[in-house]
Amino acid sequence: MGRRIAARRVAADAERYIGPVLFEGQAAAELFTQVLVPRLLGWRRPEYPAGYASNAGNLGNPFLDKIGARVMARTLNLRDDPTLRGNGFTGGFAVDDEGVPTRVTTLVENGILKTLLTTRNPIEGVDGSTGSFRGAGPAPSNLVLTSRNGLSREEMLAEMMLLVEERDGEYGIVVRRLGKPGIQSSSTRGSIGSRGGAGQISLQGPALAFKVYPDGREELLRQAEFAAVTDTIFKEIVAASASTTVYSTYDRYRATRSVPRRSFAGGPTVTMHLFSVSVPDLLVEELTVREPSGNLPHPPIAAHPFFESAQ
Repeated sequence: MGRRIAARRVAADAERYIGPVLFEGQAAAELFTQVLVPRLLGWRRPEYPAGYASNAGNLGNPFLDKIGARVMARTLNLRDDPTLRGNGFTGGFAVDDEGVPTRVTTLVENGILKTLLTTRNPIEGVDGSTGSFRGAGPAPSNLVLTSRNGLSREEMLAEMMLLVEERDGEYGIVVRRLGKPGIQSSSTRGSIGSRGGAGQISLQGPALAFKVYPDGREELLRQAEFAAVTDTIFKEIVAASASTTVYSTYDRYRATRSVPRRSFAGGPTVTMHLFSVSVPDLLVEELTVREPSGNLPHPPIAAHPFFESAQ
C-alpha cells in the first residue's frame, strides 16, 4: 500500500480523453453494480395528482418502460440466480421476505431486457413476483453476466488498441478499480438513487486507472473522473472477456428505504443485504475521462520517511 501511495503521489492527472475504456476485474463488477443493478429493480412507479403529472416522467426506474427493448450489447446475457452457493457467491436465499420461493430469473437475453426483479407489489409488464423481496423492496441475489463471445485478456487489449488506432490515439485507458460511493473525494462523489431516476448516471471516478500504450507500457493516473455517463453504456460494450470476476457488496443504493429498526443508541437503523455479481471484463467503445473538477487536496510538501524507504 505504501508503494501504491508513493506512486500515486508522483503520477500525472488525467488529460481530457475520449475513446475506448477497458474495465478489468473488480472495476467491471463495480461498473455493473453502480450503473445497471439499480435499473434491474422493479419498484412501482409512484402516482401523483394531475397537477404533478409533468414530474412523474422524471421519477421512477426508466427500465420499467424498456422491457422488450435492447439495454445491453447483443452478445450479453444476464440472470439472477439465488441457488448459487460458494465460489464467492454470498447472495443466495431460498425464500424471500414475503414467503415467495426464489428461482433463477433471466433478466437480459441477447441484450434484450426480459423482466425486472419484482415483489408481490404489481408492476406493469411483469407477471408475478420473482421472489426478490428483501427488507423493503426488490433486491438482487447473485447476478451473473455472461458473453457469447468471450475473449482472452490479450484479445481484449488488442481490441482496445484497434479502437485507439482508428481514432489516431496514443493510448487507451484501463480501469481496475472504481471509487466507493460515499468515500470518494468531493470532486468525484456521486450516487445513484435507489429507484434509478432518469438522466445521467453519477458513476464514481476511477480509483486505479492506467494509460496503456501499444507497446504494453502502463502509466498510472492519479486523479480522473468520467463525464456524461448514462445507462446506455452497456449498449456500447464492444467486447467482453471469457473469464469473470465474482464481487460481493451491499445494496447501498436502497439501504435508506429498508425497514427502520431501533439501534442501541435509540436512533433509527437500516438493514442492508449482501448480493454478488459475476461480471467479465468489459470494453466500452467510447467514454470521456477528464481531470476532476472542483477543489482537490494538495499532496504534502514533506515526504514520509517510511514510504520513501519503501521505494
